Amino acid sequence: MGTFEIIFLSLIPAGIVAITVYYVVDAFLERDQKRRLIKFKSQSLEVTLPLQLQAYERLCLYLERIAPNQLVLRLNGEGLNAVQLQHMMVTDIREEYNHNATQQVYVSDDAWQAVIHAKEEMIALINNVAETLAQDAPSLELAKYLFQAVLSAGDDVVTNKLKVVKDEAQKLMII
Repeated sequence: MGTFEIIFLSLIPAGIVAITVYYVVDAFLERDQKRRLIKFKSQSLEVTLPLQLQAYERLCLYLERIAPNQLVLRLNGEGLNAVQLQHMMVTDIREEYNHNATQQVYVSDDAWQAVIHAKEEMIALINNVAETLAQDAPSLELAKYLFQAVLSAGDDVVTNKLKVVKDEAQKLMII
């Protein structure tokens, strides 16, 4: 046998060993990368999950606070007329919304859209009811007709939107 044949026959086992080592190392590195990714996601979840749950809590509180009964109880005072109460309720809804606007970063698009729709529908409802009243009508009249409008609609805007937000929060609890 010549030198060339000996070198060639030596290279075949060395090549097989090199290819085997390559695949073993590649599989090890891939498994290690997956393990690190899982660990990173786990650590990330430990930080973000409480923030997400807190955001859902704040949005639930917001929706509760913009319900007509809560608005009237919180804002109606002696000597107010319907226009003043209307202005106070609309202002309160918008200020609370602006205060909670950053929560959209932590919640699903569906939950955030539910909050936006609740805000817009409540403002529209308040304004529509207020338009039917005289300028000097007492605030209790606005409250009365607002409650009647909610009851006659048979579909409580806030309750439906609150259910959407709660359902989204429940999905996080399953993780």
